[in-house]
Amino acid sequence: MQYRTLGRTGVQVSTLALGTMNFGALGRTTQAEATALVDAALEAGINTIDAVVTPGLDLAPDEKNDTPPSLLDASLRRR
Repeated sequence: MQYRTLGRTGVQVSTLALGTMNFGALGRTTQAEATALVDAALEAGINTIDAVVTPGLDLAPDEKNDTPPSLLDASLRRR
């Protein structure tokens, strides 16, 4: 697996990414299938995962401190 440095952070990210657009109800991917795909990607050395999260989606109510302000306040969202 090839890696690139992410900006000036020093973090090494894989040049290949796992796309998750078809995970869940949209692509009808079961939790077991998604878990198997992520596990296989990690075993292959992929450490970049492209995940789309719907604006305003409440991922984990107890983790509000980690949520970007634009997800908490609709007026901050781009149109």
